[in-house]
Amino acid sequence: MRNLVIAIGLLIGLSSCKSCTSTYASRKTGVQKVCPKCIYINSEMMDIAVDTTEQPNIIYKVIFKAGGVYYTASDVEQLVKIQ
Repeated sequence: MRNLVIAIGLLIGLSSCKSCTSTYASRKTGVQKVCPKCIYINSEMMDIAVDTTEQPNIIYKVIFKAGGVYYTASDVEQLVKIQ
């Protein structure tokens, strides 16, 4: 019974943690840490970063980390070049 109570408490704690969720502003800040000159766009359920310093502009698909104890959901895990 004690283990069940601990497991339920842990699940509630993890589901409500702020590091597991992120807002548009925090994700924009996360992208600009990796690519300072990039513009962050969230379009059609896809996170996109556009590097406007290059001609033609370079477009990246942004993959964020899931969030957790050591990092937040706004930290960028990978930039995948689309174009």
